Amino acid sequence: MSTDTNQQSDSNADEYLRLAYQSALEDIRFFKRQQWVVTNYTVLIYGAIIAVSRVVKSAGNEWFTYITVIIALLSILLIIQLQCSTQKARNRKNAVKQIIPKNLTNLIFGEPAGRCAEFLDQYSVVGLLAIVIIGGSILSVWVLSSLNCS
Repeated sequence: MSTDTNQQSDSNADEYLRLAYQSALEDIRFFKRQQWVVTNYTVLIYGAIIAVSRVVKSAGNEWFTYITVIIALLSILLIIQLQCSTQKARNRKNAVKQIIPKNLTNLIFGEPAGRCAEFLDQYSVVGLLAIVIIGGSILSVWVLSSLNCS
């Protein structure tokens, strides 16, 4: 009777580990998707700012420039916040991996990535998104200033 109870509790523990790992992976996917959504909408807003500035000439393009810079800063802050949330989910995922015996880890999760690959995986996409946001902001400000000159 006690062996059945032990096997059932081991089975429950395995199921909890699997669910915790899947939850952490899904959180990572969600936060990464949200980073792309923020970037896409930021670029869309830049285009809208330029379009509105061409229609509403009486407001002055300096206000549109200020709005563009504020949008860029808020977008970068949101990307950073999402990256922090992604890192928390990765820490949860790694904590689950630490509980599993070492000889089963590679079998269940595959070969571990090197430190360089993990670093690039974590920060290269964030850097790319930041470049898109900042570059789009600079381009938008340039277009707004050239519209102001003409």
